[in-house]
This record gives sequence, C-alpha cells and structure tokens, in this order.
Amino acid sequence: MKKKLFLFLMFVFFTHIAYTQINTVTKDIINSTKCNNGTLSGLWKMNAISDTVTYYDTQYDKPGEPVPMQLGTFPSQPSLNIKSGVGRGYGEFDLISKIPKDVTIDSAQLFGKLYMQNPSGVEIIVRRHDADPFSCSNINQTGWNFLTGGTLIAGWGGMSDGQTVPIDILNDVINKRNGKLILSFILANESTKRANFSVERLKITYTKPPAPSIAPFLSYYKSNITSTSCTLTWSATPGPLLGYEVYMGGNPNPIKTVGTQTTSVNITGLQRGTTYIFYVRAHNSAGHINSDTLCVTTPSISGTDDVCYEGNKFSLNNPPTASITWTVTGPFSFSSTSLTDTSAAVSPTVYRKIGVGGYGTLSARYGSATGQVVDSKTITPCPLPSIDGPETVCYDGGSFSLVSTPSGPITWTVTGPFTFSTYSYMNSITVTQPIVYISGNGLPGSPGSPTYGTLSAYVGGSMVAGMYISPCKPTISGPTLVCSSTASFTVADVPSAYIWDSSPNIYLIPSGTTALAYFSPNYGPGWVSIKFSGEELARHDVWFGPPMIESISGATSVQIGSYFYSANVQSNLSEAINYQWSVEPTTHAYVSNYWDDAYVTYHWQNYNGYKVISKASNRCGTGPPFVLNVSWGRGGQFAFSVYPNPVSDILFVEIDAGSTDEERTNTKVVYEIHLYDGQANLLRHATTSGGTVQFDVSKLSNGFYYLHVYDGVNSNPEIQQIIVEH
Repeated sequence: MKKKLFLFLMFVFFTHIAYTQINTVTKDIINSTKCNNGTLSGLWKMNAISDTVTYYDTQYDKPGEPVPMQLGTFPSQPSLNIKSGVGRGYGEFDLISKIPKDVTIDSAQLFGKLYMQNPSGVEIIVRRHDADPFSCSNINQTGWNFLTGGTLIAGWGGMSDGQTVPIDILNDVINKRNGKLILSFILANESTKRANFSVERLKITYTKPPAPSIAPFLSYYKSNITSTSCTLTWSATPGPLLGYEVYMGGNPNPIKTVGTQTTSVNITGLQRGTTYIFYVRAHNSAGHINSDTLCVTTPSISGTDDVCYEGNKFSLNNPPTASITWTVTGPFSFSSTSLTDTSAAVSPTVYRKIGVGGYGTLSARYGSATGQVVDSKTITPCPLPSIDGPETVCYDGGSFSLVSTPSGPITWTVTGPFTFSTYSYMNSITVTQPIVYISGNGLPGSPGSPTYGTLSAYVGGSMVAGMYISPCKPTISGPTLVCSSTASFTVADVPSAYIWDSSPNIYLIPSGTTALAYFSPNYGPGWVSIKFSGEELARHDVWFGPPMIESISGATSVQIGSYFYSANVQSNLSEAINYQWSVEPTTHAYVSNYWDDAYVTYHWQNYNGYKVISKASNRCGTGPPFVLNVSWGRGGQFAFSVYPNPVSDILFVEIDAGSTDEERTNTKVVYEIHLYDGQANLLRHATTSGGTVQFDVSKLSNGFYYLHVYDGVNSNPEIQQIIVEH
C-alpha cells in the first residue's frame, strides 16, 4: 500500500513539473495588412482624409522614413472638440500564424515612428477596431467614428519605439478574433501642423505550455455501432490543449479534427464486416500524445442469399450490446406457416413465400421493427415451383412432379380430357408424383374433349404451379402405296380397348398393335382405322395398285389449232411417276406431252371427232387409259384464224366478232391475245373487239410458240401453236 502511494505522489510531482516548466518565446510580427495607398521603403504611410487633394511635403521625404502628409478637415464634422484636423490609418497583425492559441502572453510592444513639424497640439490615439471581418473600407469617414468607434488602447501626446500594448487586448484578440490583432491609429492635431506616424512591428513575448503527458483512453459505443458507422469516445486529457485528432489505419492524416471540449466523434462510410484500427491524439503547441490503438469490427449479416421454401438461417456477426429486431421484405417471412415479417430470434430462419416472386431485404435493427438498421442484406428467392413432365399425355399415362417444392402436402387438379385414374374420371388427387391419363377417347372436337387441359399444383390452398397438357393422337403407320396383295400396319398411342377396321376391299387380321391386310384384286383406294367406344380415333389411307386417271380437263369441241389438256389421277397416294398421252386418229392431230399436261394440235377437220387418251404409271405398273371424246365444231367458242403459220416476220390474228353465241348478243366483247414461248414466257400481248391483230415475230428465234385467245366470257383460252421459221 505504501509503495502504491509513493508511486502516485511521484506521478503527481512530475506532472506538476511538466505543467509549470517555463518556455518563453519572443517574436517580432510585421504588420500584414495595410491600407491607404500602400507602402514606401517598407514603412506604412497614412493618407489624409479630406475633401481636398492630398499633397506631400518633400522636405520630410527622407530615405527609410515615412512621408509627411498635410492633414485636412472632415467636411461632415467641422468641429472635433479641441482637435481641428485629423489623419488616420489602419494596420492588421496576423497573430494566429505566428503565435499558437494555447500560449500565455507575457508582454507586447508597438514599434513605430512619429514625425511632426511642431509637436505642440498633436496627439496620437490608438484604438482596436471591433469590426470582424475587417476591410480597408471600414475606416472611411462614414464607416467609423474615429473618436468613439472601437476600443481605446492608448492615447499619447507623442510616440516612441517600444510603446507598450495592453496584454488583455492581445489575449482578447487571440481568443475571439481568430488570431488577428486589429489596431486603428488616429493622429489628431491643429490644421496648420504637419506630422507623420508609422507602426512597423509588434513585439510579443509569450510562454508555451508543457506538452500533454496523459494519453486519452479510447473506446467506442457498442450500443449504436452499425455496418457503416461507429461512435468513438475518449477521456479528456488535462492541461492546455489545442484539440484532438482522430486517425484511422495507416493514414498519416487525421480523419477528424475537434476542439478541446469534444471527446467523441461519429465515423461514417465504413464497410460491413470489416475491422478498422483507430487512435486519438491530444496535442498543443509543445507536442502531442497518442491513445492506444482500438480495433473495431463492423457488424454483418451472414447466411445464404438464395432462400427456398425449407428456409435459410441467418445470424449477425459482431452484434452490438443492445436488443436486436429482425425485419424482412419481399417474398419472405420468418415462419413457414404464416406471413410474419419480424423476429426477435438471435439467428432467425427466413422462408420463401408461396406464389410470390422478386427480391427482398433482411435487416437487423436496434430495438424495434422501425429502429436504426445495424446491417441489411439483399436476399433472392429460389426459383418458383414448376411442374416437370410431358406436355403430351397418352393413354398409358404421363408422370409429373413438382420442382422447388414448398413444404406441405401437394394437391393436384386436372382439366380437359384427362384423369388421375384409369378406372374413373378423377380430377383431384393429393400425392407427390401424380400420373395423368387421357379420359375417354380424348379426341379434339369430340364431346367433352377439348384440345388441351391444365394440370395445377396447390400447397396450403394456394396454386404454386401449372402447365398446359395435350392429349396425344393415336397413329397408324404403314405403307400408303401397296403393290402386292398384302401389307402390315401398326398402331401407337391407343387405349387398351381399341378395335381395327378397314375399307371393304381390305381384309385385316389383327395381332396386338399390328394388323396384316389382304387386298382384293381390284385396284383402287382403301383405308384402315382404329376405333374406341364406337368412335374412330385414327385412319390411314392407302392406294392399291397402279394409278388411275379419273378425268381429263380440256376442250371437248375443237377446230384447227392447239388445245391444252390436263390429266387428274384418282388419288395422290398412287404416286404417279409417268404419264402417257395419245390422240386418235393420229393422221389429223399430234400430242406434245408435258408430264400430266399436254398440248393437242388439230390440223385437219374431222367431223367424226377425236379421242384424247392418257394413262399413268407408278412403281406398281401402268394403270388403265382414260379416254376424252372431242367433237369437231364450234362448241360455243368464237372463230379466229392465224396466218401465215409457219411465219417469219408478221403474224396475223383475225377474230370473227360476229360469230359469238346467242348469249353474247348485244354484248360488247373484248378479246385478249397472248403469245407465249415453250417456257410459258409472255412475249406479245394485244386486245381487240374484233378484226385483225398483227404481231412482229421477226426477232424471235426459230421454234414453237403458243397463241392464247381469251374472249372475256370463257375462262379457258383458245390455243393455237405457232411455228416461227426464218
């Protein structure tokens, strides 16, 4: 105990010595601000304030000395007590850059010069100007009463070097005037006297305080720290100080500077979950002392950002010493069974809400749900639930499951031509993985069977996912062209109780999903099908044997000229690959064959008529011929003639407009005449109401060309083959 008391007394003794140590400094301070026409020879000169022009007496203008001036009279103040003339000036001394604020001023002296022609009646008045901030314009005759304005420092009948300045005036300036001593000098005398006064320097003697020796104790408020800010606090350091500086990390410059009365600061702009090192420095003009370093780690929320229905746990690292309330926004809650958005748990579990999307924010707050945020974290929901399964459902059923499943039993519903049971029309079921079947025949367009349905999943009465599904269509595969007497057909995607069916010319022997078909000797079309509950689910059309032409399109009444004909097979399933054309009698006509089309040219009158014949072939063989009977005559068409044919230069087309049918009587007919080459390219064109039309073919190449004449009534033209020969 005695040892501890001795140590404490020694500490007090040395501390006292530190604070009473004498450190006296003397400085000369040159006036830094000057008004009234500047400086001559390093001295400050005064200017008379008068309503007349200032003039200078050169007999007093000596090197290194102030210039004398003629004192005038204030026009607004003709009588100034016993003083009839006045000159004044202003000088400002910057003390803050020369003298620290924490020093003790021991003495101060003004040094200057006074030159007078006649000392009698001259008085120097020195005042401190109270205007702050001060400018040279403040000393004009209307801005400051030179006798009563400011604070009187001294009045002299004469001025000599070393004039003493009151210390209390200087201390007042240092503490309250931002370190600037503002002095105003007034020279008063009789109007006939001449004088000059200058102030060159201010001599100040002051004593520095001892350097601080007791370091501040630094800590931080653990009850209000956040992820981006903290409040530092420290104990006050005794003794004269200039203030405190706060440093962070290895930064050589302080991040905060405060006065002697402040012992705490708020630090902002920090990063969550980061450790920072701070220290505080107490300083004065004699030195400084640092606190111990302080490590501060900001709070941060930890946990997985993606939150699913089973929930994620979160916690607050480096929590403050205060009660914490958690809040959450967006598609999240703190309960898997209710939509709670606040929690007082130390490590809460966050759950994803059902059927809601978007981002959310998890926050740890002081005290209540509206308190200051300690830290916050953006969290994202896991993907919305989706149904995994086939978009097309067949009779054997399709299996489905729910991806990203919320907690709780899942109820499934289905609409359209579907069911959850092969034995009944069940459209609701509570299972994890349902199997969906087609109900009935499932055909689009049949009663109660739309083209699609909807499969939906519900959790807790809320729909969480849905998808459209379509029924598959039963199919029959097999040949479409049969050359032999038998063929095999196979079905797919059919209900279990289907049956086979066929056209009368086909006999079927079913075997499971396959059926063997026997064809009757007669060539022609046929079909096989499957049925369910009396309705046809699918049909497969087939052609047996060579192709058969069922008609020929073209003119049935002709004259001399060329006519277009087209053969039409009974079914495209016959896959005709070749056509054969002929005309009878061949002595008066010939055929130009173009696949299933042909041009027949009649070059002689045959009143017994003609036969246009066509037959088609496929890989099974050649089918029977089809005969079109053609008569000789008008056949309801108009009459025209073409000459010469063959032609070398000018082709004449003559139309007999008077040979129209009775149905055209009293009707004006316009004829269209087209000339084509063998590739159906239009080469010449003309219109007429009758008479003769000329075509110049002299520049056409030798070959066959075709003249089409339309009468404006019939859609099919009269066609004439033209031969060009040069």
